Amino acid sequence: MRYIEKGHEPAAQRAQREIPGATYAAIEAVRVALAKEQGYVCAFCMRKLDLTARDEHGQPRTKIAHLLSRHPKNANPVIQEERRLLGMDYRNMVLTCDGRAGDAVHCDEQQGNTDITVPLFDRAEMEHIAFTPRGEVRHPRFQGQIGLSDAQPGQLNLNTAALVDRRRERWLAVATTLQQQGRWKAGELEKLTQVWNNKDKHEQLREDCQCVTYFLRQKLAQLRSQPKLPSRRDK
Repeated sequence: MRYIEKGHEPAAQRAQREIPGATYAAIEAVRVALAKEQGYVCAFCMRKLDLTARDEHGQPRTKIAHLLSRHPKNANPVIQEERRLLGMDYRNMVLTCDGRAGDAVHCDEQQGNTDITVPLFDRAEMEHIAFTPRGEVRHPRFQGQIGLSDAQPGQLNLNTAALVDRRRERWLAVATTLQQQGRWKAGELEKLTQVWNNKDKHEQLREDCQCVTYFLRQKLAQLRSQPKLPSRRDK
């Protein structure tokens, strides 16, 4: 998970929304717009998104997910009407992966008809996202939705074993390369942090970018806090 800078509603979605009594329908222009603003990574687990991938039925493997569910349980007619309108609200939509990791489900597949209130569009709030050395994602206020483990999956199951292992391996690969190349220096870490934290020339982010960026910033802070050795001029 990371902060998403929400873009403008696609014209095709606006036209659909303005039809009286219309209900949500997946629009390809929306899928493309969401992918671009998210840097082509899943809004929840940060897996890479492939808009061309199709399942055995020919349907896109990416999912247009609604943060506030279109079909909440036990909703009365008033809430049903509110959710019909929210179902076509672009700011209620994000793009996710297929939600499959081995035998576990996560992201939109795990969410089902529940509401996700993690403030993905609030930069300050998303700065509180952290990661453990094992690769688990943490947030002080929304851990119940994020999930703790396969045994306590929450509404998104972002700490299922397969995702945790992938994040840890991703960071270890980056750290090992830095060590082997002798680049464990503040200047190198600053450059690499920019690479992992920003979109490339194709407007894409790297898979698991938020996890790697988090640890790079931690290492950079450690280096900067270390006392500087005296130079020869100081001796």
